[in-house]
Amino acid sequence: MVASDSAADDVSTPLDAIALSGTDTVLVSDHGVSRALQDALAATDETARGQATARLAGSLALAAGVGASGSGASAPGASGRPVLAVLDRDSMNLTSIDPLLATLDSFSFATTAPLDGLLETTPTQAVTVVDAPQSPERLNEIRELLAGEQRIDAFSSVLEDPAVLTGQHRANLLTLLSNSWVANTGGWNVAVQSFGEATATTLDSVSVVEGSSINMVANQANLPVTISNELPYPVTVILHVTPSNGRLVVEKSDVEVTIEASSRKGAQIPLVAGVANGSVLLNLQLLSPTGVLLSTPAPVEVNVSADWETLGTVILAVLIVVVFGFGILRNILRRRRQRNEPVADGAAGADAPVESPTEKPVG
Repeated sequence: MVASDSAADDVSTPLDAIALSGTDTVLVSDHGVSRALQDALAATDETARGQATARLAGSLALAAGVGASGSGASAPGASGRPVLAVLDRDSMNLTSIDPLLATLDSFSFATTAPLDGLLETTPTQAVTVVDAPQSPERLNEIRELLAGEQRIDAFSSVLEDPAVLTGQHRANLLTLLSNSWVANTGGWNVAVQSFGEATATTLDSVSVVEGSSINMVANQANLPVTISNELPYPVTVILHVTPSNGRLVVEKSDVEVTIEASSRKGAQIPLVAGVANGSVLLNLQLLSPTGVLLSTPAPVEVNVSADWETLGTVILAVLIVVVFGFGILRNILRRRRQRNEPVADGAAGADAPVESPTEKPVG
């Protein structure tokens, strides 16, 4: 679609609403009617709205090729020429559209019609789109906006219905690409910066919460990883883990996790100690179910000391044997003492002198 002030034909005739530009069919919006229509929608009081509506009627009659009086005219104009008007998104006032359309239908020389009817018309007029070069800065910013849209499209695969994210993002992008911003460079730059920040926030909304280093003293352990989702929709991601060396073996390198809207959820990565002790860096990657890389957080350091488990088991076993052995030895020694004490008492009684009975004197 092009505006009438950006297109021209070989002869000085009003431009049709649908025309040919080379081999392409283009829609040509009437700049004057569009401007008047936007002013009528933007009016804040009845006086301003009446003046804007009068200008709209004049612009429409001129574009349609009829007089404003409309005598003998048939909609949409005596010549039957359709007129296309467009609205800037920033000037859209939904509460005023219906009354304004009713006003257009009340004109004797014009009426509203669906766009489908215009698209079914075979174009006969050839037009040339007038080149209007943009500054290199604006073109670079537009390239960044389009690149951001591609990243959002790829990122949206974490959602069950990607359209809930891509639809709104694309609508906002089309607003920024509107020609109405050309005359408002300062406002456009601010809007582009705000849009870029919003895009970056969306792309960073699903991430791994970075943790501290871990000491692994067992042969097997689970690495806890927390994933944050700041989107207002549930997401599904794949957590991929790769060790930096053979000291650790990741039994399941890809773990699928579903995180509810605006929440966090933990995942468990099963680890097995390898052939030696030492430091291992676990490289984490967060992927969408389609394999799109979402983020690469800082590696998690794991200090493997798995032989402590074996050494600790041996020490504990030795302590148990010593304690129980000492207890058993005490019992044995005590029983021996108890058996020897009666024997000793009997021997002592046998060695004692036997007293003779006392002789009584015979009287």
